[in-house]
Amino acid sequence: MSENRTIVEHARHGTQGPHTHQPAGFVPLRLRIEADGERIEVTCPIALVGRHSDADLRIAHPEISRRHCRIAFESGVWRVRD
Repeated sequence: MSENRTIVEHARHGTQGPHTHQPAGFVPLRLRIEADGERIEVTCPIALVGRHSDADLRIAHPEISRRHCRIAFESGVWRVRD
């Protein structure tokens, strides 16, 4: 995969799906892919990140595992769990 192409294929849940109830004080997470500068906004409070087709935020890159990590907005801050 070219370094200049985006490695993110989709963010499935956006404003739909099981994780759409936004807690008080929710702030979307804004990510930037360093290789090409693409920006992604995570608008759901919980998302699974990985290569697997079931991932909420799918990143097609060999260094990313199928179920790489979980990101969640909890107690007013974003947390990453590996």
